[in-house]
Amino acid sequence: MAKANLFIIGAPKCGTTSLYDILNSQEAIEMSSVKEPHFFSKDLTENTPINIKKRKKIKYKNRKITKRHSSYIESREVYESLWTNSNQAYYGEASPSYLYSNIAAEEIFRYNPNSKIIVILRNPYERLFSHIKADRLRGRYDISLLLKEVQHLNQKIIWDLDPGYIRLSLYSKNLQSFYNIFPSKNILILPFQILKDQGKLQQILTLFLDYPISKTEIIHSNRSDDQVLGLKKYQHELVRFMKNLVIGNSINSLQKKVMDRKLLDSILTKDIKELFLIEEKFLRNVENKYD
Repeated sequence: MAKANLFIIGAPKCGTTSLYDILNSQEAIEMSSVKEPHFFSKDLTENTPINIKKRKKIKYKNRKITKRHSSYIESREVYESLWTNSNQAYYGEASPSYLYSNIAAEEIFRYNPNSKIIVILRNPYERLFSHIKADRLRGRYDISLLLKEVQHLNQKIIWDLDPGYIRLSLYSKNLQSFYNIFPSKNILILPFQILKDQGKLQQILTLFLDYPISKTEIIHSNRSDDQVLGLKKYQHELVRFMKNLVIGNSINSLQKKVMDRKLLDSILTKDIKELFLIEEKFLRNVENKYD
């Protein structure tokens, strides 16, 4: 059976599916039939409700696992059957839960210490808005969960149940667990904007993987990212919830505001905004590396 040696570890809503597709189009790279198996992040998935896991249960056709976006793989035998081709340079997968797991880095290293780690990041505010819009389109967005998260930022994420709008936008501290275990030459951090430059991305991946990456059409899987948010609808939903919390002039003032970063900043605490500032600086350093 194949042994995975290439991991896209996040972040959600940062282009992991596009990068997965690019790598999967290469002749000697096979990406897992389930893009997100979440095999090495059991600390985040152990409390995921059973009905969610059943809904994402793997399926077989001709004794092979059929393609799907995500599942919860628990056995090594099933995990290694996500790849079926032989003599590939890389066998990869793309579980964004790994970036936020307390155990994934160590578990992946124990499984294959020669693994290559790729993470793609974007501005934390942009990631948050993209996440909210995606959830709205799926009909599962609840503004109360965002407001609750503001007050319980240190609460552990339950994957696929807890949206983690804010916590999933905090990257740099979580990356440290991988740098503590893997050599830096085995870790690649990419800025989200690099997906727009096919030639540069090709060069970067070729150098990092020590394997010639051919040019391929970059697929932007999350088309909703072109329009950050349905601002008026979001504002209306926020105001409706806040009516239960504030009265009088505060509501009237809020209703007049456009839902943008400024309004979001009025919801976030000082501590959270300082954390986002750290992430923005971290991302700028990553972007400057490729200028």
